[in-house]
Amino acid sequence: MNDLSMKPLKEDLVHREQSGKRKKPPSAPSTQPIVVLLLLIVAVAGSAGGWYLWQQLQIVSGKLENSTLALADSETALGSLKSELDVRNDSISKQKGETASTLEELEHEIRKLWDISNKRNKKAISANKSSVNKLSSSIKTQTSELAVQIKAVSALSVKVTQQQREFAKGQKANVTLSSTVASLQDQVANLSVENDMLRTLSVEQGKLLQGVKNDGLQSQVNELQQAIKAIDAHRRQVNGRLDRLGRELDTLYPKK
Repeated sequence: MNDLSMKPLKEDLVHREQSGKRKKPPSAPSTQPIVVLLLLIVAVAGSAGGWYLWQQLQIVSGKLENSTLALADSETALGSLKSELDVRNDSISKQKGETASTLEELEHEIRKLWDISNKRNKKAISANKSSVNKLSSSIKTQTSELAVQIKAVSALSVKVTQQQREFAKGQKANVTLSSTVASLQDQVANLSVENDMLRTLSVEQGKLLQGVKNDGLQSQVNELQQAIKAIDAHRRQVNGRLDRLGRELDTLYPKK
């Protein structure tokens, strides 16, 4: 950009200095110095404003030049990017075409493989279906059998529970029976001892009776006979009780 600044020229400065050095006109009335002072103030203010405007114009001109250069660089970069995008679009278009043809070939091959697989596996699938049906029927049969077995197990469990209860009752009865047997055994032992004593007493009384007969003591013989009869009767009772206790023991504890 051309340097069209508002910088004051040297001739203007010299002219201003010369104009400032001109001889003053004859003194005027008292208001003339005030007017001159005001004119000087206006001139100084105008010079300062012009200088400030010139500086701002220089700054704006520099920024504008930088923006112009940056815009040119951006246009160059955009041109390069556009060229690269065009190249990439062409490459992508080619790749799309190649990919589409490749996909068509793959789909064709997949159809072939699918047909071959169906033909090969058709028999196997049919056989598998038959096996599955047989297995399903077998599972149903086993399920029904299992249900029957579960019912049988439940019934058996009930029986086992009943037997356990009966066994517990039997154990209690066995304890009672054991105490009863022990008591009967004690009674048998006592009766056996008593029977032995009665038998011995009967023998002794027989001997005594024989001696009494020899001595002619008939009345005493009669008394002794009565006593012997009583002893025999008691001994028979004892033997009967012993027999009954023996049968009860045989019933409680049968011989193997």
